[in-house]
Formats: sequence, structure tokens, C-alpha cells
Amino acid sequence: MNKKFCPVPWSYLALKNNGDFRVCCHANTSNDRGLLRKEDDSKFNIATDKIQDARQSKLMNEVRLSMLNNVEHATCVRCDKEDLAGMHSRRQYEKERAQDVTLEKALEVTNADGSIDTQKMAVRFMDLRFGNRCNLKCRMCGPTDSELWYDDHVNLWDQTTFNEGGEQVQLIQNAKGKWTADTKKYNWIDEDHSWDQIKSNLNELEYIYIVGGEPLLVSGHVEVLKECIERGLASKITLEYNTNLTLLPDDVLELWKQFKIVRVGISIDGVKEVNDYIRSPSKWGQIEFNLNKLMSHNTKLNFEVWFSLTYQAYNAYHLITVLEWIKNEFVLSDKPGFSKISLKTHPLHKPEHLSVKILPENNKAELIQQYCDYIQKLKNEQNLISTPRFEKFLKSTEKTLNSNIAFIKNEDLSIHLDTFLRFTKDLDKMRSENIEKVIPEIGRLIYG
Repeated sequence: MNKKFCPVPWSYLALKNNGDFRVCCHANTSNDRGLLRKEDDSKFNIATDKIQDARQSKLMNEVRLSMLNNVEHATCVRCDKEDLAGMHSRRQYEKERAQDVTLEKALEVTNADGSIDTQKMAVRFMDLRFGNRCNLKCRMCGPTDSELWYDDHVNLWDQTTFNEGGEQVQLIQNAKGKWTADTKKYNWIDEDHSWDQIKSNLNELEYIYIVGGEPLLVSGHVEVLKECIERGLASKITLEYNTNLTLLPDDVLELWKQFKIVRVGISIDGVKEVNDYIRSPSKWGQIEFNLNKLMSHNTKLNFEVWFSLTYQAYNAYHLITVLEWIKNEFVLSDKPGFSKISLKTHPLHKPEHLSVKILPENNKAELIQQYCDYIQKLKNEQNLISTPRFEKFLKSTEKTLNSNIAFIKNEDLSIHLDTFLRFTKDLDKMRSENIEKVIPEIGRLIYG
């Protein structure tokens, strides 16, 4: 069996926030960040280059050949680690989603140098990251993901530059004293060439993954949706969003009704004050309001909704609280559509100083015991709550917690603990927040 094969290098288009092409989003954790480069080592970018040229880049060809030969490639290190830990990696997810992009099909369209016949293998999946326009400044993010991070970045690290794909982006102060990026790259969504390239690759499209920043802030993406509808393509296209759901425009809801399936992944990293602490300046009440608004359209839209949690040092002790909230509010809910909502956890790999792996051994042991106890608690409840929905929740929760336990155990990053403690204390001061009040288990590490 070829365990290294993945459909992505054959049928995928993936963009970074700044418009640079890359192999896929998970390649960002590798040393080369999965960036597609030209012969002069400059990067392919949607604002200036053609999609088909990027698809035939040297790195993409190398990755294809590695996969066909069932050998590891450094670009795919994240999936290799997650597969080893028994987690459901992106590689496994893509195999399930693109089942007809098989190893046999890949061999058929791939040349000896790893390039492909793009006429026989058109772009079928797009991963579009619409710049860094965002209304939140989540603790595990940074200036590449949210422009609201600019001021905190300068004050926290005493640096007026930040790294973006191996390049340093310069920050400058405007007339009002606010820091802003001295680059137009994040504004690729304002370039006609970018949209022309995307629109020219819609005909065989089956799936669009739409992310930000916060994608629902970007009005330009609405034009792509309209183009799909006008060309009669929408009914065969699935849309997937990663959104913080702090806003939900009515015009977007109306357009969604024309598409095959709309999948909405709602990013949360806790419930109530824990979520608002990690994802400042999020307001939990607004998320709940928009969730109810979204679900009120359930009879009109063919969509799926789930919560997506970035598993990290900040919320490791809160994970059981989130699972209990999911169970009580959705698994046992009698509200139409709400029972289908689930939780997906994604382990944080970067920045390393926020990984759960930085915690001391006694904290890790405490978390592992907490997770094991909760699994047993659910199994005890199974005798009282014996429904298909609860059985599914129990099964998925057990898998999630066991994979997180394996993730905690497979590497020690405690060398970064001091950085985590300083980072948290300094950011608390800047944002007038207090981790002791919100997440006391972690607060004790800082303040004793």
C-alpha cells in the first residue's frame, strides 16, 4: 500500500494569505513552507503569475515523484507526524474527499520529471486565503494572519519586521501612530489578475476552501460565488469556510443556497470567556447569535456545520469543558439541525512556544489522566443515554482524546516553556487580560 500518496499535488490549488502559491496549507510547518518557486528562486504569486505555471514548479514536481515512489518528502512532515501519532492527518482527509484522484490516475497523467498534463488533470480543489484582514488577533496567530496583530507584534517582540515565507515584511507607522505593513502582497485580492486566474479555473472545480484572515470580511469572494452561479457551476461545487462567525452577512447566506453543499467550520478555542481570551476581541454572545441565525436556515440550505478547535497549551485544560458543551448543547439537543454539529481538533505545531508539548511533565500527566477519566465518564453515561447520536459522540470523543494523548507523548518541547510564560505575561499586560482568572491551571505556571 502506498501510504505517502495524497491527491493534493495533482488536483489542488493552494494560496497563502499573501497570494503566494504553496503545495498545501499543512506544508507551512516544513522548513521550505511548501512554497512554489521559479527558477530564479522568486515565489509564484497569484497577483502576477499564472496558476498553470505554479502547478509545474520544481517543488510540486518533486513532491509528486516522492509520493508516487511512496517515500517521505520534507514538505509533508506535518502529515507524517500526525499519521505516526494515529491522528487523522490532512493526507487522510484528502484521500477520503478526492477518492477518484487515485494513484493509478496520478501515474497516468504524470511525466517522468513529475510535471503533469494539466489538460487531463484540471484544478478541482481550491484553498484560498484572502489576505490577513481580520477582526480578531488570536494568541496563536500573528501578523501574517491578522493585521490587528501589527501593534502587538512590535510591542511584544520589539521588532518592526516579521517573517512571511522566509522574507521579512517591514512594518511602518502611519500618521495616527498605528503600525501597518509596507507591502501590497496582502492586497492581492484587489488585483484583477488574481480574480481572472481564479475564474479561468472554475470549470472543473468541485471544492473551494475559503479562509482568511476572516473570509466573511472580504467582499471580493462574493464575486467568485456570483461567477459560479452565473456560469451554472454552483450546483456541483461544495464550499467550505473557516470562519470565526463573529459576522454572517445576509447576502452571503442567500448565495450559499445555490451551491451543492456549504460546509462551515466555526473556529473556537474554548467556550465563553476562554474563547474570548484566546481569540481577542471575540465576543461569545455574538458567535451564539450568528450560530442561531445560521441554523435557522437549515431547512433551506444543504450545509454542514462543525466547530474547529486549535489544540494548544492555552486550551488543553479546557478541552473537556468544550466537549461537555458540545454534548449538552448539540448532541442531546432537540433543536432542528443542531444535533449534527461536531467538534474537530487540530494540534498546534507553530509557534512551538504555544504547543501543548511545552508543558511540564506533571501537567502532561494531569491532562492525560483528565482525558482518560472523561472517556470513562462517557462510557458510564452510555448506559443512561443510549442513542445513535450519543454513541457517535462517544466514539469520536474517544478517538480525539486518545490522539491528543499520543500527540502530547510523542515529543518534548519544554525547552520553549520560558518563552511561553514570558509571552503570556507580556501579552496579558498589553491587552489588559489576566490568564489567572480565565485559565487558572496555566496561570499557576506563571504566577505560582
